[in-house]
Amino acid sequence: QELGYDFKDLLFQTESGEIAPKVWDIFLYDILQQNDQAASEQFYVACKTNDEGTKQGYHDQYFQYTLDALKQHVYGILQDVDGSRRRRICTILVRIRGCR
Repeated sequence: QELGYDFKDLLFQTESGEIAPKVWDIFLYDILQQNDQAASEQFYVACKTNDEGTKQGYHDQYFQYTLDALKQHVYGILQDVDGSRRRRICTILVRIRGCR
C-alpha cells in the first residue's frame, strides 16, 4: 500500500504462472523494510520515480529472498484452497520455480 500500487496491478496469471512486476516490488520492499531500512528507502524512491535500473539492481541482488517469500505466501494460500485449485497452483509453482 505504501508503494501506491492498485490491486488490479497485483496479479499473477493462473495459466502461465507469470507474476506481475509490482507484486515482486511489494515483496522485495517488505523484505528490505525488515532487514535494511536504508535500502528500503532507496527502493521506495526508485518505485515512486519509476527508476527501473535501480529497481532491477535490487531485484537481482535479493531475488532468492523475494522468491522464497512469494513461495511462502502461495503455500499459505494453498492451505486454504480445495484439492483441485491446489493442483492448479502447484502447477504454477512448478512453472515459476527459480525464474521470474
